Amino acid sequence: MDQPSENLPRGFMPISVVSEQRNQLVNVVGVVTEYLSPKLSRGTDYTISFTICDSMPFETSSGLFVRVFKGSLKELPQINNIGDVVMLWNLKITNFNGKSMGMTTYNTKWTVGSVSQFTTYKLNFAPSSSKLVVSPKELEAIHNFHRFYTTQVDENIRKAAQTAVKQTASRGRKFACIKDMEFDCFYDTMGEVVKVFPGQSNFTIYLTDYTSNPLLHCYGWDESSGGGGQRYGGNADGEDYTGTGGGRGGSNWVGPCGQYTLQITLWDIHAVTARRHVKEGCYIRLKNVRAKRNRDGKLEGALHGDRQFPERVDIEVVTDLGESGVKQIKQKKIEVQRRAEDERVAYQAKLDAEKRVEDTKIEAEKRFHESLNPHVKKLERDIPVIPLGSIVNVQYPKGTIFTNTTYRTVCRVIDYIPHDLKNFCVLKEQKARRKSVGKKRHFSEDEDSDEEDTEDSESEVWEWRFALLVEGQDGETLKLMMNNESAEFLLNMDASNLSENPGDLDRVRKLLSYLWGDLEERKIRKLQQLKNNQNKADGKDNRKRKNRRQQVENKRRKSEQASGSNTTSSAADNDDSEEDDDNRYGESTAEFFDAYVQEYGVSKVVNGQEKCIRSFMLSGVSIKPKDL
Repeated sequence: MDQPSENLPRGFMPISVVSEQRNQLVNVVGVVTEYLSPKLSRGTDYTISFTICDSMPFETSSGLFVRVFKGSLKELPQINNIGDVVMLWNLKITNFNGKSMGMTTYNTKWTVGSVSQFTTYKLNFAPSSSKLVVSPKELEAIHNFHRFYTTQVDENIRKAAQTAVKQTASRGRKFACIKDMEFDCFYDTMGEVVKVFPGQSNFTIYLTDYTSNPLLHCYGWDESSGGGGQRYGGNADGEDYTGTGGGRGGSNWVGPCGQYTLQITLWDIHAVTARRHVKEGCYIRLKNVRAKRNRDGKLEGALHGDRQFPERVDIEVVTDLGESGVKQIKQKKIEVQRRAEDERVAYQAKLDAEKRVEDTKIEAEKRFHESLNPHVKKLERDIPVIPLGSIVNVQYPKGTIFTNTTYRTVCRVIDYIPHDLKNFCVLKEQKARRKSVGKKRHFSEDEDSDEEDTEDSESEVWEWRFALLVEGQDGETLKLMMNNESAEFLLNMDASNLSENPGDLDRVRKLLSYLWGDLEERKIRKLQQLKNNQNKADGKDNRKRKNRRQQVENKRRKSEQASGSNTTSSAADNDDSEEDDDNRYGESTAEFFDAYVQEYGVSKVVNGQEKCIRSFMLSGVSIKPKDL
């Protein structure tokens, strides 16, 4: 078949001679062998660049580079695929870096015969203007270019298939499965295409023969992690049938999971061939594939055109699905899919079990929070909850008395000191300031000048200072100090003279009732009872002394009177005994709350010697009533 460039319409010239027409307007036609997507130029226009060829072997290096500028994307040539045929009128030939280049002008017109990726017999025309008239001869030339280009591509594929064995032997390469490939080697291989990715000037395929190679990227099926997931499976020989996933496959990955798939990028005539004939699910043979390391350090392949034989195609679509190579791949596919399904089911069972455990923990945490005092909140810190007894009875290495650390526990308030809430605030310091304000005045000769001293009233600074006795769920008790900062955070109010500020005292009493329930009322009753009992005991002691005197004076009286008196006193003494400290004020109504306990050391003088002792403080806890 004659090349279409030898039979061009009148007024058109071959691309091989346009370099002689520098700064001239020419008409050209050719097949797109390379193009770049439209983009915004450095100015306000949009531009598209492409290369057209009008003769074999349709290589970019022998074509004409063309740039088109227009005010909008819609005005640019609608080039969609390698192999589209472009006819241009009044294209200006200029020089760029020593090479000829076509630049459009205001008068440049064009039409694009665009062929879809999967259709090779129907052209869709996209002219630059609806008013453009294309003559029958020009239309015939466009169709001739399209037929010639597609025919030559198919012919190259047939030639390559007929001489595959001979070419392989002459190049000294061996056929290799994916599992045997290494970096920086050339291989002939065969496999199933599981994914394709058409590029502008290349064509990427994802090929597998269902043999695993640890140098490959690992694809996974766990869509919940965006195509990633975690490694969960494998067998004794180290093969992973499920993978850790990721990469370009994403959640739409349809290939085998694991390190089974080789990404191969095709260039030049191989990309053109694959774009027209290679589809997902087909089986292909490839020759002279270069195995190389990608930017991620993984194994991938590349197949470029042969510079010595640019028309040779090293890719062949296998049409006989009954041949032994295809049967072997299918058998391996069944085995891999079966093992992958077993691993997937096991992994899903593991996920379900972990979810049940997590749901149980969440439900337990929910019940835990619902059981606590809803009016007491704490800061959010990543500290685990431990029993109060574990804090009190912690074992330190020899020589260590305390550590500056913070614990988290669940406790409730069972007592406090001082007993009177009015004494929860103490006077920190007094500051007396004295000002001398001298005002110089002018008097007559009979008048004197003097200075007046004015004294400010004393400024009183109050701070919080009290302690709470808390009880843990394990029954252990611990005294927690409250300094000014921790008390301010707990009550959300500043310290003041509570004896002279009944409003502040009432607010403190109200807030603390949310923390410890009716503890104050029970404590007041208990203290009053103890006071009354003490008064009774003091009265009975007086009566005992009076009776003793009477006994001395009346020694001869009957001993039963003295005995009876002693028995009565003993019984009264037993009645006046205090209750056990663990139930000091009766049954507690205080609710447990989630709290932070801060440990620190305090220096104290004990028996004339200075010692460091462990102390504890409530921190990061605040009373926030829901009804206030």
